[in-house]
Amino acid sequence: MSDEYNDKLEELNELIRSRGDNDDLPLRESYYLNNWYRYKQNLKELNKGQLENMRALYKGLKELSVDDRNFLAVKYDRPTIWKGKNKVRPNDEMIAGELGMEVKEYSKQRREIQRKLKSIMQRQREK
Repeated sequence: MSDEYNDKLEELNELIRSRGDNDDLPLRESYYLNNWYRYKQNLKELNKGQLENMRALYKGLKELSVDDRNFLAVKYDRPTIWKGKNKVRPNDEMIAGELGMEVKEYSKQRREIQRKLKSIMQRQREK
C-alpha cells in the first residue's frame, strides 16, 4: 500500500507544478479526510490548491500505520450515500455497525487516529 501512496505523491507533485493559484486553507484534518474520496475520483480536474491539499493528506496518511490508515478509509475513502433525497457521508453509527463495534468505541478510536494525522500534517506543514 505504501507504493500506492508514493506513486500518487509523485503524480500529485507533477500536477501541482503544472497548476497556478495556491488556496492556502487552515489545517483541519477533517476537511482533508472529507475530501479524500472526491480527490481520488477527480484527480485530473483538481486545481492547484486541491492538489496540494491531496498531497498533504497523502503525506500524512503515509506516516500512519496501515491499520490506522485503513480504519480512516472505511469512513472517508468512500462515496457519499443517498439518505432520502440527500447525499450524506456515513456517520459513526453506520460505520461502527459495519465494523461490529460499539459507536462510542468506534468514535473514540477514529478521533485518536485523526489527532495523530493532524499532528503529522502540522509537523509536515512547518517544514
